[in-house]
Amino acid sequence: MKNTREKCVLCGDKLSPIFNLEMPVYMGIMEDNESPLFEDMIFCECEGCGEVQMGNLIDLNILYKENHNNGIVGKTWLEHYNELVDFIGEDISGKSVLEISDPSAKIAKLCEGFSSWLIIEPNPENITVPNVEFVKAFFDENLDVDKCDVIIHSHLLEHIYEPIDFMRLCNKTLNEDGIMVMSIPNLESILNSEYSPNNALHFEHTYYINDDVIRYLAEVSGFMILDKYNYVNHSTFYKLAKVSERFIESDNIGLDGLNKKFNNSLMKHTNSINEINKEIGNYKDVYIFGSHVSTQFYISKGIDENTLRGTLDNSPSKVGKRLYGTELMTYNPEIIKGLDSCLVICSHAGIYYEEISKQLKGLNKNVTII
Repeated sequence: MKNTREKCVLCGDKLSPIFNLEMPVYMGIMEDNESPLFEDMIFCECEGCGEVQMGNLIDLNILYKENHNNGIVGKTWLEHYNELVDFIGEDISGKSVLEISDPSAKIAKLCEGFSSWLIIEPNPENITVPNVEFVKAFFDENLDVDKCDVIIHSHLLEHIYEPIDFMRLCNKTLNEDGIMVMSIPNLESILNSEYSPNNALHFEHTYYINDDVIRYLAEVSGFMILDKYNYVNHSTFYKLAKVSERFIESDNIGLDGLNKKFNNSLMKHTNSINEINKEIGNYKDVYIFGSHVSTQFYISKGIDENTLRGTLDNSPSKVGKRLYGTELMTYNPEIIKGLDSCLVICSHAGIYYEEISKQLKGLNKNVTII
């Protein structure tokens, strides 16, 4: 079910454990008759370059047994895709596009002017989009696809177990003057803001990624960064040009102090959980927001799920089902309307905290949010 990561995902040096969490292997919801799987989530530091990454890797067929992020939920994500399409601009005009991993064609639906659009996705939705074709598969060296002009992927690179091999495969798949456009989460902002460590890394996000890492990956994979755009503190967009098919080696990554940042984040939220546990008994109805990994982290670190009514989530596909690895049922946030003694735990929500708080206060002005 799992494989041990034997060496650093970037420089190939030795790994040393930092801390360990026992976590569910899947960050979505589960069926009533399903038996959840748990594994140790081992945060490791590279002794050479300082990169922080997962020390063990879950089998992809288990990790991505189904999609938990099909639709766009919330203003932040909606604006993310609109701004990403603006960033792509005319670069797809008359071009053949290969998009990697998008089950619902969120980007393709917003674009026009391309000659063809192929999406490689292991769990595509059963939808039809004009001039867009789906191939149900993982993008890897075993997949036979034609060369293309443009490759696009959003919040994918941080999921890839071997990012150098992935970037080099993208290079080989592009035509001579091809470009690659991608969006990655702003993990640097997450760490600097001391959001929960599982807002940055978990079984799906298996290594830390920032500007320095992107520059390094481009350098060793035959790409040059053409343009970059910061979308609030949520994501960073990059536009890369294919400049060579001769791949070089480099040790100039530029990572320092990640170990300390992850440990500080863990300590902060461990203390926060202790304070939350003291507050829970003062309220009749207690919920935690999100049927997702950040909630699983809080439960793994000591929030007693028996004190919770359930989770709140805006995704219709999650409502009425249990958060994987727990007995917590998922409810639409509308359920808090009219409750006179209600607490919702949101301190693990990271960049989405303000958006979620505003929504909850709009539903119940008396709700307490921590």
